[in-house]
Amino acid sequence: MTVGPRPDVDEIVGAHDEERPARKLSPRWERALWIIGAGVALLVLKQVFLPFDQGNQYYLVIFLAVTLPLVFLSYRPGGRKAKEEDDPGVIDWVLSAITLVVALYPLLTGFDDFLDRQGQLSTVDVLAGAVLLLLILEATRRTTGLILPIICLVFLAYAYYGGFLPQSWAISHAE
Repeated sequence: MTVGPRPDVDEIVGAHDEERPARKLSPRWERALWIIGAGVALLVLKQVFLPFDQGNQYYLVIFLAVTLPLVFLSYRPGGRKAKEEDDPGVIDWVLSAITLVVALYPLLTGFDDFLDRQGQLSTVDVLAGAVLLLLILEATRRTTGLILPIICLVFLAYAYYGGFLPQSWAISHAE
């Protein structure tokens, strides 16, 4: 019985896997991102055992600001084949920097003032939130593909425009 060459299992899984494979970083960048990830783990443990005085929202802003940029550095935008070393490019660094600034926006502008503005958001608050939403959708697309961001956009559209649906529909917003 003759058996042909054995297929490359990693290649087959990579081609058919729903989740996007992470970059193959050079050892220097892999170590740097590992150190940042370990710092995030220590931040989580700090919050569990010694919570911030400002509360959970303060912690969640910091957590998002340090984890979301890692997605842009760890996952390629798509459409490119993985190389031997697939370090982040200029666009990835720009997206990471914008994400860091926009996610830290509530802390940079005064966290208590930001919380006091709830319901009376300034134009800059809305703009920062919109940019952060787009960055989260892009990070989601990079890690899981297109279907989850599309579902999120459908639900956001429903939340915003659901009141325009006929009242006789079961899914319309109540008056």
